[in-house]
Amino acid sequence: MENKTKTSRHKMIHEFKLHKTILFGLIVLLGLGMSACTKANQVRVKYINKTDSELKCLIIGNQRIGKLDKNAETKYLPYKVYHFDSGLPDETTEAKIDGQKVNDYSQFYWCGTSKYAVEEGTFDIEIHKVVEQDKVYLYLVKI
Repeated sequence: MENKTKTSRHKMIHEFKLHKTILFGLIVLLGLGMSACTKANQVRVKYINKTDSELKCLIIGNQRIGKLDKNAETKYLPYKVYHFDSGLPDETTEAKIDGQKVNDYSQFYWCGTSKYAVEEGTFDIEIHKVVEQDKVYLYLVKI
């Protein structure tokens, strides 16, 4: 009888360990699946400098990019959300060109009826320079 009890106890312990291992495996798989979904639902943006100037201290959409040489491009940068107005990128942009602070031209998009935000997608965006009344602005163009 004692042998049968030991065998039964060992079997219960083995089953408990097996259930615990299976439960742990399911939790890990669920966590990986959720993180994969989270990573998929993001915006990825690559910027290409078409200003014919070196951009220093570049910030776009609260993302510090730093220096971007003329005709250079960034890697794809992640954003939780990215804003557009009538299909044009509408993110706050600033940089220094030849020591002068330059802001974004999109500040003049005053209407607001065609503004929208995206939470996923991949975009290549060119940075251009616009001169308006002797003042230089940065202008973002989705390509």
